[in-house]
Amino acid sequence: MKYITAALYALLAVGICGCRGTLATFQTARTMPKGGFQIAAEGSAVGAISEVGTKHEGSLSVAGRYAVTDRVEIGARIGVSRPELMAKIRLDKGGPSSVAFSVAPSLGAFIATATGVEAFTTYGQIPLLVGVPFGDHELVLGGAVHLGHAVDLERGVWGFVASPGISAGFSIEPLQWLAVLPEIAVAYPLLHATPAGADSGGAIAYQAGIAILVGNSR
Repeated sequence: MKYITAALYALLAVGICGCRGTLATFQTARTMPKGGFQIAAEGSAVGAISEVGTKHEGSLSVAGRYAVTDRVEIGARIGVSRPELMAKIRLDKGGPSSVAFSVAPSLGAFIATATGVEAFTTYGQIPLLVGVPFGDHELVLGGAVHLGHAVDLERGVWGFVASPGISAGFSIEPLQWLAVLPEIAVAYPLLHATPAGADSGGAIAYQAGIAILVGNSR
């Protein structure tokens, strides 16, 4: 049982990091004008380090976002076994030259195997993004809570993890319809639980990469 729960911790760490889910958001805190549409190509190095081993890999994804209003966006991301639904809500009413505050939740699910355990994992994140303008460019700082839940498909053992995380990125926008956004993010499991009990610590997850965004960036 101890081995199984440790493997579930590893799966959860993988699930909420870029190996399957995402730590990085690859977006600005600003929202697009109503009716705006944006497509992003994202490439990153992702990984998780736990007591039962490490997992590192590259990841490629494509994301699309649509501005329902001037302050609300919805979208989706597809990539290496990791479909996600996304949203972004701008909290302030400032203009393009003011500091922007947004929440950008996402939710996804996948089936994967780690250390011999096959599990169905759901994951999500609730990040708060702060965008500091530098002319047409933007420094994006984030703090988030990443959540994951995994169920061993053979034995029915479940695991849950909650990990606070931080991120930093910079959106370079040479054209109104083009942006390049490098970003790095890390998360640490503050709480993980299984039927055997609850604990803290364990796998450290990271994601570092770059996105090319085409569309209405501002």
